[in-house]
Formats: sequence, C-alpha cells, structure tokens
Amino acid sequence: MLYPPSPRRTAALTGVGMLIAAAATAGSAEAAILRGTVVHRNARARSFVVADRAGDLYAIHAARRPRPGSAITVSVRKLANGTYAARWIRTGAYRPHAHVRLHGVVSFVDLRRGTFTLSARGVSMLVRVGRARTARAADALPPVGTSVTTTGSVDDQGDLNEQTIEAEGATSTFDVEGTVLAVDTSAQTITISSDDDQQGQGSIVVSVPSGLDISMFSVGQEVELTVTLQPDGSYVLDSSSSDEGVQGADDQGEQQGDQGDSNDQGDDSGSDGSDSAGTSTSSSGVDGSSSSAAASGD
Repeated sequence: MLYPPSPRRTAALTGVGMLIAAAATAGSAEAAILRGTVVHRNARARSFVVADRAGDLYAIHAARRPRPGSAITVSVRKLANGTYAARWIRTGAYRPHAHVRLHGVVSFVDLRRGTFTLSARGVSMLVRVGRARTARAADALPPVGTSVTTTGSVDDQGDLNEQTIEAEGATSTFDVEGTVLAVDTSAQTITISSDDDQQGQGSIVVSVPSGLDISMFSVGQEVELTVTLQPDGSYVLDSSSSDEGVQGADDQGEQQGDQGDSNDQGDDSGSDGSDSAGTSTSSSGVDGSSSSAAASGD
C-alpha cells in the first residue's frame, strides 16, 4: 500500500541539510559535516551511503567504508559528479538491523522477487518488500519513477527490509547507479545492473541518444547515470559519469550531458538517519581518538 506524503519532509532548514547545501554552493573544495547512519556500501564505487534523519541519501567515496547500521559523523567535500569524498570519518555505535528512513526514486521493480531499487545520486540500493505484503506485490510495490520515503531495517549487505512506504509524487527523470553489463553499439544501448551491487540480479537497458558518446562505456565500469523514463517504460540516457572511486567521480573528462544537482534532496535533515535516537557525536575535526580516521578515497 502506498501511504500519503509525510509532513516531515516540509520541516524548516536545519542541521546537515544546511551544511551540505552550503558546501554545494561554495564548491567542491568546501568541506561540510554530515551525520547519519550508514545504510549501504558499494564495493565497485568504493563508496558507502549515509542516510540523514529525513532519509536523504549521500554517496561518499572513502578508502574505509563503515558497515551498514553504524552511526557516523563524516567530513565531506563534493565531487564533480555530485557524490562526495570523505575527508575524515568518526564512527559511533553499531546497531544490527538499524531501523532507518530512506528517501529516493524507484528506478526498477521486480514483481517476481518482491523487490524494488531505490535510487539517488551515486546509489541504487535494493529494497525488499515486507513478507506480509509479498503475496500482493503488484499492489505493494510502487511503480518506476515514484518518489518515495520508505522505512525498515538495514541488513549487513546494505539492503533494506521495508516496513512502510510513503509515495511523494512521480518524476520521469532520475539518477541510477550500476555496473555496465553490456554495450551494444548497433542498437545504441547499454545495459547496467538494476542495483549498484547486483544483489537483485536484474538489469536496465538504457538507450544512448546520438548526442552522447557510447564509446565512453565499457563492460565492468561503475557508472552514475541520469535517465528519463519513456511512456513505454524504456530508459533514455540524459547524462553520465564514472563513479569508480574518488578519481573517477571527480574526473570531468569522464562526464557527458548535464547531470544537474539531483543530490539536493531536501533541507529538513537532522543529525541521524535512524528512526530511533542516535549516538551523540562531535562535529569537530579529527581529534586523534581511535574512533576517528583519515578517509581519503582511492
């Protein structure tokens, strides 16, 4: 069942939303502090994903990637493709099966397995529908292009076991992250995994228009794409970038098209991505304690 939109997403500017917005305005050299819960990891991109209190998702490249369920404070700088690089990371409490709130766009649906993929800039993660609703998955799963906020518990694989879904409108243009599985220059299409760590075993075929260069894609490459959903359910590429670590994500030579700034997901974020009370952590710089570490990406 899709529930009506939550008023939580209309809250005033606070916390990390203002900090991230300030960093985006000032440019990639400006650092910002982000607090939240680790909800996902992407080995190919060498990144992890943090959800803030509002559920907005931030993909952060780092050499050290905390396990899902960890509360963290991280200093970040914005990269050319709209993802982030960690300057330092301070890890707080780890909560197995942490209950979290996530906000994004549905980019793929698998009715047979009762799953969908939730996407934002730099992340496409698998969401499993609650067991009680799997039998009526056609009713429970939101259609592709739906902007949703979903709650549930995050597992050690960085997938979400969904409990509730709130629909918040629809969009035809959104981000997807995945691994290139095939390149067909005759058909002018690329095929990418339906989620970034291939947990769902699905795939998405994306048409590459003549104004974009299909030769920039190769099998096995980790990419961040902006696509437009067509009336027939097909996907057309608007823009692309590499997302292979900090170097790829910050390489403007690996970008084409206009990706805009779709990681500006809202300004109502708080200090923790968990629905329960989070661990209090300092927002100051590295202090040499054992819970802090330099986190430059590779």
